[in-house]
Amino acid sequence: MILGGYAGYDLATEKTRAVSTLIDNTARSSGVGADRAAAVIQKQVAHGIVRVMFTAGIYLALFAAALAIAGGLVTLVAGRKDRAPDAGPAGRNVEPGHPWGPERLARPPEPGAE
Repeated sequence: MILGGYAGYDLATEKTRAVSTLIDNTARSSGVGADRAAAVIQKQVAHGIVRVMFTAGIYLALFAAALAIAGGLVTLVAGRKDRAPDAGPAGRNVEPGHPWGPERLARPPEPGAE
């Protein structure tokens, strides 16, 4: 789940960070002011001259996170169906009269009953 959150965050913010870094590096290396470099690069991004593309790894991470969530949900649902409604600790069915039986858990023991 953490992997999916990280991958989603990267997809949402990486283009902005990459363009910002390009603007800073261009302004520093060319001696042009940051405002001028930003205007030129933003125009190039708008026209598709400068493009930011993601590699398959980020999409693979999103797919893995989605698969993990789906697997967790399936396991959770399957686990609930396998368990009996009167199951005791560790999923074991207990008979009436057993120390962990339903009648024992439903009300506190009467004084002197033990």
